[in-house]
Amino acid sequence: MKPRLLFNATFLLVVLTFSPLIHAQSGTANEDFEKGMKLYEAARYNEAAIAFKHLIDRDPNNAEAYYHLANSYFMMSRNKDAVKAYKRTVELKPDNYLAYNNLGTAYHGLGQFKEAVKSYEEALRLKPDYPVAILGLGVALLELKDTDSALEQHRRLAAIDLERADKLYAYITNKKIPLTILNGKALSIPRPSYPPQAHAAHASGTVLVWISIDETGKVISASAVTGHVLLRSVAVEAAKLARFAPTMVDGRAVRVTGIITYNFVAQ
Repeated sequence: MKPRLLFNATFLLVVLTFSPLIHAQSGTANEDFEKGMKLYEAARYNEAAIAFKHLIDRDPNNAEAYYHLANSYFMMSRNKDAVKAYKRTVELKPDNYLAYNNLGTAYHGLGQFKEAVKSYEEALRLKPDYPVAILGLGVALLELKDTDSALEQHRRLAAIDLERADKLYAYITNKKIPLTILNGKALSIPRPSYPPQAHAAHASGTVLVWISIDETGKVISASAVTGHVLLRSVAVEAAKLARFAPTMVDGRAVRVTGIITYNFVAQ
């Protein structure tokens, strides 16, 4: 009897990020900037936006003021205005990956998921290992029904940030995306080892590993999507060695993806 997995998690997409000053402020400009930041930190976002706009009136090329103006708009759910301000920020400072990330979040809030994907991808071009943008990209791809690409972002996250990887998987499961269980279709599935650290911790339970299989039936990528942290790596290594018969569609072999489940009993 296969184990029944119960998963009831809520994903909250709030991925605004903040940066140090893009360029130094001076004199009155510095005072106005500090005033705007104090208002922002006090959650007085409308007043903060006014302060940043006054600063921009005097210095139209102040990328930092545009960035925090955009953040203020976002916190007031004024996503259209936030998008305009973030776009102006990156026009002035093209290497600001945080602004691109937040632009993606604002687009997401507007339901413009293709634009969100482009913005997150630009943030990741500038900083490839930025986990916040990887998470945002995965969620936006899932909104576009691109499950495989969303799971690929999960694989990236699993290598650097397990907490956010689990959040992305929780979002995938809450969206009720069907993930094909491949255990019964395998020609062979090696048994994973039971690590000494897991033995010491009496770790047990089910580990789910998402895999991609090429046209020959070979596993070409694998990542654990849920399960005890001490059991994930051995499950992934075992899954990489699984073998499948080629999957044929209209007479030709195709690549497929799905889930292998491993059940660990405490030893």
